[in-house]
Amino acid sequence: MASIVRLDECVDVPEQTVYPIYVAKTKEQATAELALEEFLPLPRLTQEHQIAGGYNPATGSPVAGNKIPALLELINSNERVIVVSKYRKEMELILAAIRSQDKTIPVFEIHGDVADRASVLATARALERFVIVANAETMEGWECPEASLMVFYSYSWKLVSYIQAIGRIQRINAVKKNVYVSLVCEGSVDEHVYKTIMDKRDFQVELYTKE
Repeated sequence: MASIVRLDECVDVPEQTVYPIYVAKTKEQATAELALEEFLPLPRLTQEHQIAGGYNPATGSPVAGNKIPALLELINSNERVIVVSKYRKEMELILAAIRSQDKTIPVFEIHGDVADRASVLATARALERFVIVANAETMEGWECPEASLMVFYSYSWKLVSYIQAIGRIQRINAVKKNVYVSLVCEGSVDEHVYKTIMDKRDFQVELYTKE
């Protein structure tokens, strides 16, 4: 089996702080999980994962959760932030929440439909304050070391995506400190995904291994 070598295991990179912020699952989220009619493990866990982030795929609508308020607090206290999210519907919720709270914050998107990422990033990197909301599956081939805080709103289930993500704000021989915060919904699949990725394992591989 091939091993994944991390950038911070090979070169001099800034000091890093990695920690989770646990948020309580709401009654609305618990109710939404119980109402799911999908019983196949992988599709059901995908739906539960989205509910943990505040979106109910079964109804196609938001569900009250505690991740958005926690995210907004982090954004309010930091000038340059990258938010990583696995699902596009989550990204829409995040973008709407940021813009609703403070229309003066420059907000940018990075996902599969953004063709000219270089232009988007050049605009953001020239600013004193910005938020970049990026899809967890599109974290390769770009960088923004001006940001020192990366918030994982939700994780890709692939370890390689996490490795790619943390490298976006790292710069060899830089002196700034990088902080990585994970927003984790307690008592949900969110916890399992987070712990698996922190153990340097693929969550989806773990699922198939246990079957």
